[in-house]
Amino acid sequence: MPVRTREEVQADLRNANQEIDSCREDPGRFKAVEERIYQFWTELVQIRATECQTEEEVRSQIRVTEAEVSDPSNATSTRKLFSRYLTALYKELPRFSGKASHSQQQERVEAAALGFKGLTRKYEEEAFLEQLPGWDKLTDKQKTAEIFRSVYTCKITDIARRMGISRKTVDEHLAAAKRTLENCQQNSRRHKAARHAE
Repeated sequence: MPVRTREEVQADLRNANQEIDSCREDPGRFKAVEERIYQFWTELVQIRATECQTEEEVRSQIRVTEAEVSDPSNATSTRKLFSRYLTALYKELPRFSGKASHSQQQERVEAAALGFKGLTRKYEEEAFLEQLPGWDKLTDKQKTAEIFRSVYTCKITDIARRMGISRKTVDEHLAAAKRTLENCQQNSRRHKAARHAE
C-alpha cells in the first residue's frame, strides 16, 4: 500500500503547480520543480493502481494504458508516466490470484464485510429514502449504494470498500438507482397533474 495518501500527494502537486508559474525565469529552479511534479504524478498513478477492486478492473486499466503508452501523439513524458502506471498495474494482478498473500486475502474479506461499521446509523434519514417513489424497484445493492451516498455522503472509493465491490460497479449501481428514481418521480408528478386536471 502507498505510504502517502492520495490527498497528501494531490496537495503537494497543487503547491508545485503554483510554484512553477513563479520560477519560469529561473531555469535551474524550474527544472527542479518540474521533476517534483513528475514525481508526484508518479505517486498518484501508483496509488490509483492500488485502488483497483477487481482483476477485471486492473486488466481493463492495463488495456487502456497500453494504448496510451504506444500512442505516438502523446508527449514522451506522458508516455513515460503511463508506462509507470502500467508497471504498477501489473504489480497489482497477484492480489486477485492464488499468489495473493494471506494478509491481502484477509483484507479483501474484511473489506467486503465492512458494511456500516464505524458509521452512526441515521435510521430516520434512511427511512426518508424508503418513501421515495420507485425505491421499492431498486435492487438491494442499489439501495445500499444510494444510502451510503445520500445519507452518509461517502465517497465512491469508501462505498466500494464497504460493499466489497469495484468503484465502477458502485457507479453503475448509483446510475441505475438515479434513473429508476427519476423516472418514477416523473411518473408520479404526471399522475398528480392528470388527477388535478380532471
